Amino acid sequence: METGIRDAFGPLVSRAPAAAPPDSSVPLENNLLISVVTDPEITQSSVQLVRKGAAESNLLVRDYRRSVVEGLFERMFNERFGELARSAEAKFLSAGAGAGSLTPTVDTFSLSARVPDGSIGQGLGAIVSEAKRVTEFGFMASELDRAKRSTMAFYERAYNERDKTESGSFAQEYVAYFLNGEPSPGIEYEFRLVQQVLPQITLEEVTTLARTRMASESQAILVTMPEKAGAQKPSDDELRTAVRSAEGETVTAWADESGVHELMAKKPEPGKVVSTRDLAGLGVTVARLGNGVEVWLKPTDFKNDQVLLSMYAPGGASLAPADDFAQVSLATSYVGLSGVAGIKATDLQKLLAGTLASASPYISLSSQGINGSASPATVEDRGETGIVVDGPDRFR
Repeated sequence: METGIRDAFGPLVSRAPAAAPPDSSVPLENNLLISVVTDPEITQSSVQLVRKGAAESNLLVRDYRRSVVEGLFERMFNERFGELARSAEAKFLSAGAGAGSLTPTVDTFSLSARVPDGSIGQGLGAIVSEAKRVTEFGFMASELDRAKRSTMAFYERAYNERDKTESGSFAQEYVAYFLNGEPSPGIEYEFRLVQQVLPQITLEEVTTLARTRMASESQAILVTMPEKAGAQKPSDDELRTAVRSAEGETVTAWADESGVHELMAKKPEPGKVVSTRDLAGLGVTVARLGNGVEVWLKPTDFKNDQVLLSMYAPGGASLAPADDFAQVSLATSYVGLSGVAGIKATDLQKLLAGTLASASPYISLSSQGINGSASPATVEDRGETGIVVDGPDRFR
């Protein structure tokens, strides 16, 4: 690789002395800046509250631990926003929280919301209100438990796939190392470190960091919205009033209402394999089930910790009566927003925290089906079908 770089760029000659690095300093003034931007090509309204602070070190183990705590905080906060967005009283279409880097010397923590046109003030007030709820009451033990399970599952998959990592991931690591000085110790080291620090992180530690992130008085409100007839730009005073009003509201502690559920209270009756055949040239085994469904099994070595499934049948939205076409086209979106077997969608997400498994239906013009993926450890197999999953590249 080094030889290739030298061959490609070595002959290049500077045309002039290198320019002085630009001044990237950003003042951390204790005030609220506001920018409202409209554009005819923007299709939706959004608002963002950015808090600025001095950049923190990322060189030491304690810095890495802080980043893990921050990841837990963001995951829990975003889970709340996702739950709120599903409620009928939601003031935003979607919302999120996250840390970032503005310049090498300035870090940010942002709350953002996508809102209906004309509802920027309400959306801004809603995210400020949720920030106040976190500041005053913190998080709950059940939220932290789910965040830890999801975080560990992410690192376990990355570790299990360490010899199958895509080049793009390495490129991002190297760019961050060379440009920002971010350490790149490798997934083996990171996995061992997370195994060590994650169980030690306490609820108080996460809440303390959350309060620190939302304590900065150096803030900016950024609004983007469509430029069209009837779209009224909010004034700076209106946005400041929305923030002050939300900060003055009385908030109550978050209620983490997740009941105890079993994913499948009633297991389906197992089917039977009535015949199998091998397609030697493709490395595929075809099994026909008693209900007429054909299962094509193709072992690969692309990934170590992944089983993919795709089920389809001919048909699709083109067969729907004209009056039902719109509903058929939206049907899978309804499924994605719904729960299953009496379990609400939000509870389903909580139930699956830390589980690397997913499934989603689709309806195209000429077919319909389900796509899904899971780690081998989460692919349930009791052997009754006669098809046993030993791993991503082993079926028998």
